[in-house]
Amino acid sequence: MPERTEAAERRSAARATALRDGLDAGLAAAGATRETAGELPPALLLAVRLGASEWLLSVTTAHARSRRVGDGPLLANPLVRGQLAEILVEQRMVEAHLEGIDAAAEPPTWVRLHRRITDADRALLRLLGARGYLEDGPGGLAMASEAIGFAGAPPAGARA
Repeated sequence: MPERTEAAERRSAARATALRDGLDAGLAAAGATRETAGELPPALLLAVRLGASEWLLSVTTAHARSRRVGDGPLLANPLVRGQLAEILVEQRMVEAHLEGIDAAAEPPTWVRLHRRITDADRALLRLLGARGYLEDGPGGLAMASEAIGFAGAPPAGARA
């Protein structure tokens, strides 16, 4: 098994922090804030966003488990379980790309990966219902994550 580089270790730590404590903590672990996130290396920014998206998935899953609809939890609904499974697959696809991506990848690759996270986060917010759109809750995190994703994604034609 190849040794992990320092950059890979940094990405892993920032992602784990974002997963455990949310977007701002992941950014801090990466040495950035929401205002300076666009200055992070593209792979590091993507790792932080992925960790925050995984945090959002855990919050949404807990909500679906505790929210009662009819005779049982929302999570018992096959459509809800299917959506959560699809989101998990999207996150794992981003993870796989992140592990194997070259830091000099073309900007469309970064943009496509950021879009996958944004789409997954938006789907999770819909599952949270009104709670998902509150600025001081999960909706605020997803909105901030999306904004820094677009700020940090290199423009078309530029090298990452």
